[in-house]
Amino acid sequence: MQDEDSSSASVNSFSIADICSTSSDLLKITNSEGVSFVTRPVYFLDDEFAGLVAESGSPISEKSLEALLNAVRMYAAECVAMAYLNRAEHSRFQLTLKLKKKGFLVSEIDPALDYLAEKGFLDDGRFARAWLNTRVVSKKEGRNRLASELALRGVDFKIAEDVLDEFFLEHSEKDICREALEKQLINGVDKPRLMHKMYRLGFSVNTVNICLEGIENITDSV
Repeated sequence: MQDEDSSSASVNSFSIADICSTSSDLLKITNSEGVSFVTRPVYFLDDEFAGLVAESGSPISEKSLEALLNAVRMYAAECVAMAYLNRAEHSRFQLTLKLKKKGFLVSEIDPALDYLAEKGFLDDGRFARAWLNTRVVSKKEGRNRLASELALRGVDFKIAEDVLDEFFLEHSEKDICREALEKQLINGVDKPRLMHKMYRLGFSVNTVNICLEGIENITDSV
């Protein structure tokens, strides 16, 4: 009974001394002890923020305190996600996994990533383009393999298809296939193993046969 009274007193002793708006749509909320909390209005649900404002200057309710702490955690998740994005493009799926490892809950992660997506900082299409342009430098892979790799990184099927369409307008899949074939042929791979390797690299049988025939014709004419 004593613990319950102590807990209640702790909640009731928390009061808001000041609420002010700062730059970049941020709120700075300071309690009566001078401790400041930073978050965004968007991280409060429905009338939660209005309720917090109405209770300023007096001990706030447990519901308002919970709303405040949740909003602060969402902003913290946003800041961590933004730090990752400043280093490199990420998919939403990748950021969700990283934030979970940092101890954030899905209920804290989703609003933060929604905000970053709305502001254009998080974009799965942009991530997919950046990833493909980096991947093609070190790997020679066909559309099927690239689509599979994007799916593993959480990129939506429709987004991946659109980005791959753009990518293969600029890069010939047959040229990439020929490069991959030449590398395998130099290594002396026999045809059954060659076809298996090329299939695993994401090239269709038809594409491989066309490219292989072209390479053989060039070899025969030399």
